[in-house]
Formats: sequence, structure tokens, C-alpha cells
Amino acid sequence: MKQNPFVIRSLDGIRAVAFLMVFISHSWLSRIGVFGVSVFFFLSGYLITTLLRIENDERGTISLRKFYMRRSLRIFPPFYLTIATIVLLVRTHVATGNLQMRPILAAALYAGNYWAVFRGFHFLPGFTPFWSLAVEEHFYLCFPLAFVLMGRAKLSYKVQALALATVCAIVLAWRLTLVLGMGVVNEDRLLFSTDTRVDMMLFGCILALGMNPVLDEKAKPSLSLSALAVIAILVTVVVRNPIMHAAVRYSLQGLALIPLFTVAILSHKWYTNWLNWRLLRFVGTLSYALYLIHLAILDTVREHIRSMPVVATLVTLAVSFAYAYLMKIGVEAPINRLRKKFRNTREETSSGKGPAATEATFQLGAFGVAEE
Repeated sequence: MKQNPFVIRSLDGIRAVAFLMVFISHSWLSRIGVFGVSVFFFLSGYLITTLLRIENDERGTISLRKFYMRRSLRIFPPFYLTIATIVLLVRTHVATGNLQMRPILAAALYAGNYWAVFRGFHFLPGFTPFWSLAVEEHFYLCFPLAFVLMGRAKLSYKVQALALATVCAIVLAWRLTLVLGMGVVNEDRLLFSTDTRVDMMLFGCILALGMNPVLDEKAKPSLSLSALAVIAILVTVVVRNPIMHAAVRYSLQGLALIPLFTVAILSHKWYTNWLNWRLLRFVGTLSYALYLIHLAILDTVREHIRSMPVVATLVTLAVSFAYAYLMKIGVEAPINRLRKKFRNTREETSSGKGPAATEATFQLGAFGVAEE
């Protein structure tokens, strides 16, 4: 093993940067947040698959019951408490919104992405980001079972990576079919739907299976590939024709993140060390709750401070961080103690620092990605 798989450097910093991209996008109406969400999707696929690999290598099997229990304990309490908080803000007239049972139920049942496509959440403050939680949950529901089935078929990890790459190609072909063959021009249909976005998580799975930076000795950082990856991402931002913007960009970004994550994890140079700044890592540990609440707070604050957008942004950051920190110490920390019984023995001991180190390292980021 190249390094302790429970001490993956730079990932908290990556979470923080991804959240800040999403926040900037909502605060200043830029499109950088779409890429921030893609980073979170990739990160989720990579970490979940890495943990499944570790468990499978040590035990020869995967406990789906324990996996789903860990996911539920991590994701559900902050998510449903945030929905309740938003509803309370509207009911007490602190925020303006039209409370309707069906969209709230759709979000609560992780069908919010398709509800957003066909109905929209524009009448509920802060609900729009919940589309990504639905995509994540659909992935969590299906991928572990697929991993188990591929293992029972005696497929090596490299072959599994190739199989997932084939699925990514199929998803790209499906997006192209929607745009070119079926004339779909609704960007939300392509941006929010699980069937058109699941490949971003699968690219992270491919990295975890094919050449995992923390599990495979042959994985090496490549500056030349990383430079090409940065160029590819810039191309997806600059080129705005329908084929690139609606279909191809997600595939290019997923491919580009493979060498970039490898460099971020394995390199100790100046161009990656900033991701390990203490403040940035702290933001990364709060990113799930930050993502859940930030847009609701932003919408609410803007109602009361319409003429001062900079002040509204700063107030939103302060309130969002206070909410996320209270969620961390008041909800997540007690639940994490409960989750210990569902961890594997190695998850509790291999870091050399006990369960707390595992919690800190594998806390996945904003918008419903969650630590394993």
C-alpha cells in the first residue's frame, strides 16, 4: 500500500474549494458552481469505491447492510433537519416562500432532481441544490450492489474500471442523443437528472479501481497529464456550443479530474500544499451542512438586505458557517459515535488515531456527499 488509505491528503481542501465555487455561483450568478458540483460527484465516487475496495480486500465481501446504515446515519439527520429549518423559516415569515407538500416530499424522498427538471423549486427558498443530493443518493443505492455483483463475477478491479468506462461512454451517448436526436434544449434536464450525470461519479470510481493513488503502488502523479487536464476543463468553460455545453463537457471534466486528483493526493509540492491549509481543511469538514443551508440563508438575507449585495453575501457566509458548526457539534458528532458500531475493524484502527481520524478524513463534502 502506498500510504495509509485513511489519511488522504488534500481532499478536505478540495471539498472547500468546490463548496466555494458553488457559493460564488449562487452569490454572483456565475456558472462555476456547476463544475464545483462535478468535483463533489467525482470525489464521492472515488472515496466510496476506495472504501469498498478496502473492505472487500480485507473480508472478501461487502456488508451492504452496514454500508446503507452508515450512509443513512451520516446523510439523513442533517438533510432532514435542514428541510425542517427551511420550512420553519417560511412558516415564521423570516423567509418568503410557498410551502407545498408535493415538492417538499419529492425532495425528502430524493426525487428532487426530477421534480426540479419538470416543476422547479423556485417557490421554495434554498431547495434547488437538493437535486444533487438525489443524484448522490441514487448512486449510493445502486453502486455498492453493482460492485458486489462485479466481484462475484470474478472481475478484477482493472476490468471493473473498464466496465464503468463503458457505462460512462453510454451516458455520453445518451446525452448526445437527447441533444442531437431528440432536440432536448432544457439545460436542467441534462444538468439535474441522474441518467445524465451519474457518469461523473463513475469517473471517480474508475480512478479508485483502475489506478488508485492510495492503494496502487504504480499510481504516479503526472504534471503533463494534469496540464492537459486543466486545458480540457478550460475548453469546457470557454466553448459554449450546445454539444460541448450540454453533453461533452461532463465527460471531459470527469476524465480531467483523474490526473488532477492523483496529483492532489500524491504530490507534496507548492501547487498542491495550499489545499492542506488549516482554514481550508476546516471549511471542507463543514461542507455538507454548508451546502445544505447556504442558498436558503442567501435567499432569506437578500430579502432583508436587497440594496447591499456584498453585505448580504458576508452575512450569509457568517450565518451558514454558524449553522454548519452547530450541526457538526450538535448532530454529526453524536451520530458519529453511534456509527462506530457499523464500521469495520480496520476503519477504526488503521489510521493509528482511532475512529475520530476516520471521521475527519472520509467526511465527504457539500450537497449530500457524505463520509463513509
